[in-house]
Amino acid sequence: MINHVIEDVPAYVVGVLDRAELARIEEHLRECAGCRAEVYGFGDVAALIPLALDRVEPGPELKSR
Repeated sequence: MINHVIEDVPAYVVGVLDRAELARIEEHLRECAGCRAEVYGFGDVAALIPLALDRVEPGPELKSR
């Protein structure tokens, strides 16, 4: 039985996985066209997220840190 990684696709696409999780998902993606399609589809959506948000400049207290 194949354990798909669809539930991990958002974290994979935005790059917040640790090395072990990343390796596990990349290994699975080499063999699973369905999960690869999910990655490509989510990647298109994730690329649009910055366009939907207002740009906010950090305050001076944040910049000083």
